[in-house]
Amino acid sequence: GSDLTVSVLPAASQKSQDSTYTVLATNEFNSARKRMSVLVKRGSDYLLLVKGADNVMLERAAQRNQATLEAHLKEFSEEGLRTLVIGYRSLSADEANSWLARYQEAQKATSDRDEKLANMAEMVEKSLELVGATAIEDKLQDGVPETIELIRKAGIKLWVLTGDKLETAKNIGFSTKVLTTDMDIQILDDELGTDLDSVEASWDCHSDDEEEEEEVLRGRGLLVTGKMLSDIWSTDYKKKQFQRVSTSCSVLIACRVSPLQKAELVEFIRKNVEPSPVTLAIGDGANDVPMIQAAQVGIGIAGREGRQ
Repeated sequence: GSDLTVSVLPAASQKSQDSTYTVLATNEFNSARKRMSVLVKRGSDYLLLVKGADNVMLERAAQRNQATLEAHLKEFSEEGLRTLVIGYRSLSADEANSWLARYQEAQKATSDRDEKLANMAEMVEKSLELVGATAIEDKLQDGVPETIELIRKAGIKLWVLTGDKLETAKNIGFSTKVLTTDMDIQILDDELGTDLDSVEASWDCHSDDEEEEEEVLRGRGLLVTGKMLSDIWSTDYKKKQFQRVSTSCSVLIACRVSPLQKAELVEFIRKNVEPSPVTLAIGDGANDVPMIQAAQVGIGIAGREGRQ
């Protein structure tokens, strides 16, 4: 593999120390895995270095009690920052070499190669020691809040489908003026214990007062998590309920959703809402392609992420 030398300046030391790592294997990032990892060798030690979304990393931690880290992640997300969690795992020489042999076999596979490589990654990316998190600001381009405000004033219903955490998505919603402080904002999240029944009752989604409806809808916003959507898609009854709730507001933000769920939401609106609406999907990354293809009008924005 390729060698990489890292210079580290230890605390209370004037002299940096060099460490050389040999990269032996890379488990690539994709939007379904939400993480990537590299197996490296440093001297006689084998290390798996992993970075990924907080929910998938916390699931794979050796110690499930990560209260301090989770508190920091919550603080970052409430500021609208995008986070990644960093972790590692030490492997014995026998374990590393055994895994590498199977990984190389998967790389040579002529059928189901991607699935076999994903299985190899799943096999080794577990019992991780979490060492911290990064948080970066995803800056808005000029004019975004004003544009979104005009779209909402024109009566166009706006749905934001994102892989971000609930708190991050909510704060970005306010900074972009997708959400406003005077809105009645409801959240569908199993961790908060909220469900369709409570939202439907709060909004009286069975009301037939159409004159009042348009006025009221503009003052409502709904946030829903990908985990809750998976539960909703499991029964026809919940789908009908979600149809009533999601069409009883002017703004919906779906967070922690996969590329497939983004496309499913577009198809859901196209098939279930009467009169049949025209859907427009706009995205700037590879994970937005299924959503763009599912809409009647799809716009792909060419940018650094989209070209990767």
